[in-house]
Amino acid sequence: MLYQNGFDRPTNDFPARTNGQGTVTEFVGGEYRLQVTRMNVYHDSLTPLSLSDFHIEVQARYEGAGSEKPYGLVFRNEDSDNDYKFVVNAVTGKYRLEQRKNGIYSTLVGWTFDSSIIRGPNPNILTVVAKGQLVSLYANGVLLNQVTVNTSAAGRIGMHTRNVSEPDGVIVYYDNLRVFELR
Repeated sequence: MLYQNGFDRPTNDFPARTNGQGTVTEFVGGEYRLQVTRMNVYHDSLTPLSLSDFHIEVQARYEGAGSEKPYGLVFRNEDSDNDYKFVVNAVTGKYRLEQRKNGIYSTLVGWTFDSSIIRGPNPNILTVVAKGQLVSLYANGVLLNQVTVNTSAAGRIGMHTRNVSEPDGVIVYYDNLRVFELR
């Protein structure tokens, strides 16, 4: 294992803070709580690691009512305009994979229902395995999809939370982040 964080306390990697962009991060009950208060805003909490071939997994759950509670993993984050996001909406039981290249988003896998995604506020274990151009997406140990992407560039990895349309905000709790480098 290359990296592990159980989110028992603030670290230099994941500080507790409030920013002016509508996000609040804090540590609550051994979990990393990420709140996005403004609509059409997202927040990525990234590890200091920059990898191209890896296995990353995290346990995540949302809090509260609403129809849009997207959360997931961001990976191969080269900078603020280039990365991939594996996003789950546990309200609907759907997932998607998107790429941001030069600041422009494209959908690699559109919203797809899968019964292995636990619906509701209970935790899901999300996993991304990237080896070269092959990216494998998992929920709760079940392979959802494998996608060949057009780059295998190294980049930072971490967690993603988004508020699309929730006026009361989106709150997601993350726990047990684990990263393995693949060779």
